[in-house]
Amino acid sequence: MEVKVLGGAGLHASEVKAVYQMETNLRDSWFGYAGLVVADNQGSMEIDTLIITHDRILLVELKEWNGVIEQSGGQWYQNGKARGKSPYQIKREHAQRLKGLLKTELEHRLGYFLHIEAHVVLCGDAMVEKLTSTEKPYVHTLEEFLKISTEAGYNSLTQDTKLQSFFANSGKPRPNSSTSLPIIQEFFSGPNITPKRLREGGYTADESAWFEHRKGIYSEYSAQHDETPNIKGLMRRWDFSRLGTDNALQTTWAEIALRESRIGRHVRDVSTTLPDYLLRSVKEIAAEDVTEDLTELYELRRSHIRLDNLISKEASNWTKDMRIDRVRALLTPFAELHSLGIGHRDIDSHNLWYAKDQKSIVVSGFSTAFFSERGTLSDFRKLLQSTDIKLPED
Repeated sequence: MEVKVLGGAGLHASEVKAVYQMETNLRDSWFGYAGLVVADNQGSMEIDTLIITHDRILLVELKEWNGVIEQSGGQWYQNGKARGKSPYQIKREHAQRLKGLLKTELEHRLGYFLHIEAHVVLCGDAMVEKLTSTEKPYVHTLEEFLKISTEAGYNSLTQDTKLQSFFANSGKPRPNSSTSLPIIQEFFSGPNITPKRLREGGYTADESAWFEHRKGIYSEYSAQHDETPNIKGLMRRWDFSRLGTDNALQTTWAEIALRESRIGRHVRDVSTTLPDYLLRSVKEIAAEDVTEDLTELYELRRSHIRLDNLISKEASNWTKDMRIDRVRALLTPFAELHSLGIGHRDIDSHNLWYAKDQKSIVVSGFSTAFFSERGTLSDFRKLLQSTDIKLPED
């Protein structure tokens, strides 16, 4: 199946792999889209994958979840923790909205209205328990979902809507036919469609990265709050596949990715002043939720400007006294960190921020830090460091 990926940044690593599996294993006569946002009069709908088959359109929500999935009161729970409204119900509502939109836009051209149905495909190793009889038929593992490529699998996993007899008896061109498909593709190339962007915790990242790790292990983005755009954030997206197969352990990923938030919690517990010199995590992440491409999210105040940007824009105009003040501001957070037995070990201008309102330096990027509560990551430090600068102990 040919798949057109519109917004790859909005898909997780396991979701990209799932899309590839669909592209490889599903019927050549079908056509798919991945990573798109559809707008209607009610707002926007994020769609991971959309598949145009021989008789309908499938909206597929991809979920990279691990552990046990349960449902109660219309909510889904992962390992006992609430994960919000049922993804199937959300996608079912999207299917109804898209059906109405396509009925208005395309029915007069196709000669019929498109049937659209929702499915949820689990890309991780999650086990589903206690789903209602309404939802269970539409929630699958990836392996199960790929069986729709066969006639028996397709008839088993999709709704029995008598569509086969409709197309056989009416002579209408099927959705994936050379007559209908270009009409549908024209809609999905139009103004109602935009690429799905990287989103996390109610924030949307800029399209281009602020900073990219020298070995591609993570990228950092400026982000804006979806409802209040003047509220800014720092989004850090990991790609732990870059650590190699020898380090493909979820516990290793968690130890690296959660280091900064753990240091932040420790600092807030033991110091009244140092928290002002660290970025604050917007969303706490549990160790079991860490995946291959985890996204962290940190709050940025309006007064925060990246130190490398500040230097490039303003340093040429600094007086001697201003330069001395900046150096003092730079030393202050590290002196306090060292007094608590914390060593940053990856100091670089991209993870230093200048707070103009307080004329202070704020620090981020603690993935290689020494932290007495958690020890050191000596086996990974050189690989994780964002620069090739050698430390004295090296």
